[in-house]
Amino acid sequence: MSTTPRSPRKAITAEASIDNENDVGPPIDFSFKMLCSMEDTAEEEIRQGSRKHKYDEEGKLNSNALRMNNNALTTLDGFSGAITRLLTSPEALAWVDLSFNDLTTVDPVLLTYPNIKVLYLHGNSIENIGEVDKLPVLPLLKNLTLHGNPIDQEKGYKFYVLSLMPHLASLDFTSVSKADRATAKTWFHMYGKTMKSKKRKKKAAS
Repeated sequence: MSTTPRSPRKAITAEASIDNENDVGPPIDFSFKMLCSMEDTAEEEIRQGSRKHKYDEEGKLNSNALRMNNNALTTLDGFSGAITRLLTSPEALAWVDLSFNDLTTVDPVLLTYPNIKVLYLHGNSIENIGEVDKLPVLPLLKNLTLHGNPIDQEKGYKFYVLSLMPHLASLDFTSVSKADRATAKTWFHMYGKTMKSKKRKKKAAS
């Protein structure tokens, strides 16, 4: 498990963003619970914020946002089951905050929720830049964070991500400009093959 200190300031920034922009219901908040698995959510109480949750007859909540930041997750096994149990419309999931856990991959389960617009993965343990290749299948993804993972030390990290997802409006809490997109396109033409070769070697070695 990673011993990297959690960053309260960044966590607060992410939480405020979700609270301010989520227009369905308050986020389902399991942050700072030291959860080790998604199954643990069945035994934990949801954090209450300024906006109160409203449960339906089945005990489910009207929300499209999930906070699982600052826990001890190493896998997302059981994610779909938890979302189905918690949300009235699980397919509408649009905000997912998984920052400051111990995830090493972009779990394929996230790709089964095509309405995700915001995905926070910063402060995890993703080492293989090839994991980013999975994310372009999310058609509505606009805001993505990956900083604080080992991959952000890869040369050309920012431009590689933007070359795959030029539609992003924000990367690592920084707005993406037209100039960024143009530079990313040029960078990929110059260095993309080298990056792909490095990914193949890492995959073969793992």
